[in-house]
Amino acid sequence: MRNLTETEISALERNGCTADDWGCVTVADSFSTDDNRIRNVEFCGCVKLGCYDAIVETDGGARRKSGIYNACLENVSVGDNAYIRNVGLIRSQKSARTAWGRRIAVLCESGSDNVVLHPQLSAQEAAMMVQYSDRMQDYMDGISAEGSRSLDGFARIGNETVIVNTQSVVNSNIGSNTKIINATRIEGCEISDGATVGDNVICCNSIVCRSASVQSGATVESCFVGEAVEISSYFSATNSLFFANCIMSNGEACAAFCGPFTVSHHRSSLLIGGMYSFYNAGSGTNYSNHAYKSGAVHYGFMRRGAKTASGAHILWPAEIPPFTMVMGKVESHPKLADFAFSYLIADGGKLWLVPGVNFATLGTYRDVSKWPKRDERIGNEGIDQIEYDFLHPYILQKVMRASAILKEWESACTGDVYAIDKKTYIRRSAILKGIKYYDYVLKMGFGLYPNIDRLKDVCAAADSVEWADVQGLFLPSERVERIALSARNPQEMKKLVNQAKNDSILVSDSWMASAMMRFYNLTEIDGKTIEKAKRDAMEARSEWIELIKEDAKKESALGDIPATALNATLASIK
Repeated sequence: MRNLTETEISALERNGCTADDWGCVTVADSFSTDDNRIRNVEFCGCVKLGCYDAIVETDGGARRKSGIYNACLENVSVGDNAYIRNVGLIRSQKSARTAWGRRIAVLCESGSDNVVLHPQLSAQEAAMMVQYSDRMQDYMDGISAEGSRSLDGFARIGNETVIVNTQSVVNSNIGSNTKIINATRIEGCEISDGATVGDNVICCNSIVCRSASVQSGATVESCFVGEAVEISSYFSATNSLFFANCIMSNGEACAAFCGPFTVSHHRSSLLIGGMYSFYNAGSGTNYSNHAYKSGAVHYGFMRRGAKTASGAHILWPAEIPPFTMVMGKVESHPKLADFAFSYLIADGGKLWLVPGVNFATLGTYRDVSKWPKRDERIGNEGIDQIEYDFLHPYILQKVMRASAILKEWESACTGDVYAIDKKTYIRRSAILKGIKYYDYVLKMGFGLYPNIDRLKDVCAAADSVEWADVQGLFLPSERVERIALSARNPQEMKKLVNQAKNDSILVSDSWMASAMMRFYNLTEIDGKTIEKAKRDAMEARSEWIELIKEDAKKESALGDIPATALNATLASIK
């Protein structure tokens, strides 16, 4: 960097520019005023300028000469070929910092801060902070200390970044190739390369990752907006986390942990005090995190692939099983964690469990097929680790337990209805169907396991492994705790998570061998067992496909689906 020459200062002044002290304005060696690309700019404090000699794409796809036009800059560094036009103020204040190192309270809205924000925060790292926050204070302190240097006296605007018609950008670092168009206020933020911030957005004390988009009047306060996340249409978010490929519009989130592929489209939906992943919120979905006694202290879990129907209302605490649909107002605080692929139907103060039925629906089939195709992250290596296997040992472990419980209930049920507890009920017919559906799940899970041919050569150890879904990544629970308590910084955390992911393949083999022996009542896995498992899986899958097709036909029978659309759907189910 160098100081401006007298000739350059004169040229800038002719272009309507002013400075408190031209000696505090430094420029790149290749900086030039020949093309008049710095106009009507007020320079306050210390400002660093790059080189502006290219054509850049701005708002609406228009192409303009890079440069700075009609703006006030204070203690800011502007990268090469940025395009800044009609911006009230871009400044950095003394001793200020961005959201890097900011602590927020997730899940328990009134609880202690349990997540610390930083630009490379992953869903897995955040999940461990939430679970082990009391024992990860030194880890989080290290991130906070690093974040205290996030500005170091200068706000940074990256190369080829576009900021247009924005009122203020204060105490914020903006990455390269980023677009901020018609925003209202950006304050205390880290906005990464390639992100987009649009019309009337207020974004404060938050981190917005690459390829993320915050648009259309959204308000984001003290949040993490992960890769390829879309927040729009006046959505309001406070103290919340949104990880890869989340889509949020119209509604509201508070103290929410939204893992990968969490979706809320509707104006009247509120996500509060919950942990979600691969979740879809029906219109009017609401959660209550207080009982008017101790305050907003309750929280709960919607496990992978869970959904809520329109108008659903869940009173936390509760734990909703994977791939389960919730309907009605659920007041009984259910903890039915093992009953995957179920319906939970609240009716007249009672909660009805319909186990396994969601396994045989077109909706679940479509969901598990579409998620890998909807990953909009740039490149193959995202910050978040995401696995898509809906018949992973994590699921099979739950289903094995649930199936055993259903068989106990079948023996205990003497009438048409069995009372699970004082508020939760199940019909005998649902018990029998649930056993059948879970049998399909297990047979498909075992016989279609990618490594099935090598199971006869592994050491079985099912009883010693408890699986966890760490917001998109399946790991043994014991390994999760070990990582959380041994990692000293995010870089080491990432390394340990990657290693655990690789190691979990062998753990999966061991668990599957042991689980298959229990399922088939054997003492060892041999070639005959493997061939039988494969045959059982193909038969179960064939029946499963027919059930899904029947579900599609039932929907078509409502009368508003053209025959061509039904036929196309049936042809796609394979």
